[in-house]
Amino acid sequence: MTSKQSTWCCCFSGRPPEITRLEDPIQPIQIDIPMPDDESEIDTKFSEIVAELDVDQAHRDALFNLPPDKKWQLYCSKIQDRELPDTYIDNINSLSDNGLYHYGEQYTHTSIIGCIKALMNNSQGRAHVFAFPDSVNIIAQSLSTENIKTKTALYEILGAMCLVPGGHKKVLEAMLHYQKYAAERTRFQSLIFDLERSTGRYREEVNLKTAIMSFINAALRCGPGQESLEFRLHLRYEFLMLGIQPVIDKLRNHGNATLDRHLDYFEMMRNADEKLLCSRFENVHVDTKSAYSMFDVLRKKLTMSSAYQNFMSIMQHLILLPFGNDMNIVGLWKVIDQIVQQVVLQQKNGKDPDVGTVEMNVKNIVRQMTSETDLQSLQQKLKDLSKQNEEMESKLAKKDHECEIKNEEKAELAATVTRMVAKLDSQTDLKQVIDKLNMEIEMLKAQLSAKPQDSRISDMVINSCSIPDDAKVGISTSSADSYYKSLAPVPPPPMAPPPPPAPGAPPPPPAPGMMSGMGQSSNQPKPKNQ
Repeated sequence: MTSKQSTWCCCFSGRPPEITRLEDPIQPIQIDIPMPDDESEIDTKFSEIVAELDVDQAHRDALFNLPPDKKWQLYCSKIQDRELPDTYIDNINSLSDNGLYHYGEQYTHTSIIGCIKALMNNSQGRAHVFAFPDSVNIIAQSLSTENIKTKTALYEILGAMCLVPGGHKKVLEAMLHYQKYAAERTRFQSLIFDLERSTGRYREEVNLKTAIMSFINAALRCGPGQESLEFRLHLRYEFLMLGIQPVIDKLRNHGNATLDRHLDYFEMMRNADEKLLCSRFENVHVDTKSAYSMFDVLRKKLTMSSAYQNFMSIMQHLILLPFGNDMNIVGLWKVIDQIVQQVVLQQKNGKDPDVGTVEMNVKNIVRQMTSETDLQSLQQKLKDLSKQNEEMESKLAKKDHECEIKNEEKAELAATVTRMVAKLDSQTDLKQVIDKLNMEIEMLKAQLSAKPQDSRISDMVINSCSIPDDAKVGISTSSADSYYKSLAPVPPPPMAPPPPPAPGAPPPPPAPGMMSGMGQSSNQPKPKNQ
C-alpha cells in the first residue's frame, strides 16, 4: 500500500485494533481430532490456515518452522472455533434490531467492530466481508453508537473500504442507507455533526476527527474521484452544503499535526479542482455560492451555442414548478436535482458512480434523442432533395424540348449544307467547262490570226496556176469550210456505239437500183466549170 493511501485511512496503517476483552477466564482448547502421523499431511492442512492469514513470506516461513504438534494445535483451534465474518455481522445486526443498546452491549459492540477492522487488514477477510449481503450497510448502522472508540473504528473501516476496488460505491450506498436508518435530512449529516462537536476528551476527540477527515479524503479521491473532476466537485459540494468549511477552520485550533495534514489535503484538492473548473470557463472564477454568478457563467457559455434554446427551455419550465415548503414540492425539486446529478456523473459505460435516483442510461437516451434529431434532419433533407428532384426533372424536360428543337435546326442546316455542297460542285464543273472553253477560244483566236495568210497563199496559187474552175471552187469551198469549222465549237465526244444486235435473221437486201445509183454517182466525173 502506498504512503498516500496510508495517509487517507488509518485502517491499513499497521496499528493493532483496539479490542476490549471481557475478563473471562481462558478456557483450554480441547483437541478431539487425532493428529496424523505424516508431517506432510499436517503441513498441507496447516497451509490452509496460513493462507487465510495472508501474511508475508517471512511470517509464512516462521509459521511453517513451528513444531508439528504446535501446527496441529493451531489448525484444530481454527477448525473448532472458526467464526466467519458472517458471525460478526449477525451479532451487530442483532444488537441494532431495536435501535437501543444496553450498557453491557457497548463492550461487545466495540469488540465486534475491532474484529471486523482486523479482518479488513487481510485480503481474504475483506473478501468475506464484502461477500456478506448488506454487510457494509449493517456496519454503517453502528454509527449511531455514542462510543467514541467504536465510531473511530467505524470511520477507519469505511475509509479503508473506499480504497478497495468495488468498495467505494458500497460505502456511499451505506451512508445513504444510514441516512434513512437514522432519519436524517441529508447524507453525511451525522458525519459533520461528529466532526464539529466536542467530547471533552482531547485524545479520543482528535482520533475521531482524524478518522472522519481521512474518510472524507478517501471518499473524494478514491474510486471515480481518481479521474472524474465532476464527481469530486459533486461530492465535495455535498460536504460544503453541510457546512464543513467553518468546521475545518475550527479544527485548526487543535494543533494536531496528523489532523492538520488531513485538513491541508482537503483544501489542496479543493483549490486544485476549482482551478480546473475555472479553466473550462476561460479562467473565470465561478462563485458556487451565488446563483447569479453561476447563471451568468452559464448564459455566457451557452449564448452562442445550439444548446441555448434547451437552456432557456429548462429555465422556463423551472419557473413553472410550484414553490413552497410543502414536502411534496420539496421532493419534486429534489428529484430534479438528483436526476441532473445522475446525468452529470454517469460514466460512459452507463454505470453510476454514486447512488442513482432512477434507473436510466444517459448515453442510450442521448443516442436515442440524437437518432430522432438525425431522423428529423434526414426527413428534412429528403424533402429538400425531393423538391430539388422535381426542379431538376422540370429543367430536364425543358432541356429535352430545347434539344429536340436544336436537332430539327441541325437537320435543316445539314440539308442546307448538302444543297450548297451540291450547288458548289455543279458550279465547279461549270467553271471547269468555262475554263476549257476559254482555252479553246484562245486557241481559235491564235488560229484566226494565222488564217488570212493561208487564204492569200491559196488565192495566189489559184490565180497563178491553171487550175480548173471547179477545182478553184472546191479549194475555196474547202477553205471556207475549214474556216467555219474552226469557228464552230468542239463537238462533244461521240457516244458509245450501241451493243450489237442479237443474232437472228440476216438483214434485208438493199433495194434494187440503190447500189447502182451509188456506184454511178461515185464514178461519174464532175463536169468542169464553164
